[in-house]
Amino acid sequence: MAVTVLAKVDGETYNTASASSSDWYQVQISDLKGFAAALYFDLGEHIERGPTPNALGRVNSAVSSSLNVRERPALDAPILITLAPADTFDILESVTGDTYAGGRNDWQHIRHSKTSGFAAGFYISINQQDTPKSKWDQLLPTVPTSGASAQTAAQDGLAPGIAASESMAETDLPRVKAITSLLTSAAAKFGVSAALLAALASRESRARAALDANGWGDNGNGFGILQVDKNSHVIEGEESPISQAHIAQATAILVLGIDQIRVNHPDWEGIYVLKGGVAAYNCGISNVQTIEGMDIGTTGDDYSSDVIARAKYYQRHNELPMFRL
Repeated sequence: MAVTVLAKVDGETYNTASASSSDWYQVQISDLKGFAAALYFDLGEHIERGPTPNALGRVNSAVSSSLNVRERPALDAPILITLAPADTFDILESVTGDTYAGGRNDWQHIRHSKTSGFAAGFYISINQQDTPKSKWDQLLPTVPTSGASAQTAAQDGLAPGIAASESMAETDLPRVKAITSLLTSAAAKFGVSAALLAALASRESRARAALDANGWGDNGNGFGILQVDKNSHVIEGEESPISQAHIAQATAILVLGIDQIRVNHPDWEGIYVLKGGVAAYNCGISNVQTIEGMDIGTTGDDYSSDVIARAKYYQRHNELPMFRL
């Protein structure tokens, strides 16, 4: 019987006639894959080696800090190395292993430098390049902002200004990190900045912390982390306040505002078009009339300045590499 040996891995210790061993082979017979003790294999002419790697893997945006690479596809297996977001490696084989977050059990056997091991498939993109950043990502660092007003900063007992916006963004960071893949997906689809979406979520709902158990805020008028107003829109993605459908709907509303501000004010520089579109997300497109007064009448009289300050903070944060330029 022809057996394909895909990889040699370290597993549970078993006894041989002369000693003990923890050597195992990942093997394939026809369409079946599994693991067997290396003791029972003679790597002779009837053993076929696995295919040469032909796929490039990349740690994707679902990972905010590091991805564990383990000795075998099991949550209790020793960690060999950790990889950072956007690190690349060879994909050797797809395998089935322990069930992890979301009920998935797909793992990838990978090789990075001289180390081979196993990592959960959800956190790996295969044969994909980084998503190009939008022009709004490029403009974001140069958008003028004065940060949070006294009214907004008072939520956290802070003095007004950019430091207050950054402090509130930092408070919301753990919740933002949990939804980075959802934000980057919407950002890529609509051509906006994921850091800006994160800042909107921070401002609108404290990235979910300010919502009730069903995902509603604003006295039951706004839904989800990005607070889509039920009085102005048919709510989408109501199954979860962090659903991709909800985030996509809110992002589409934001983009419509940016586009219409550009039409209404053709002489405005891009930095003010972007800031005006953010203000419009809160107060409506028709209420954004001047550069100097675009925040007057928004919640806290600071909406776009506060959101922009939070977005800049997220864009440069070392724990959010998927947001950086």
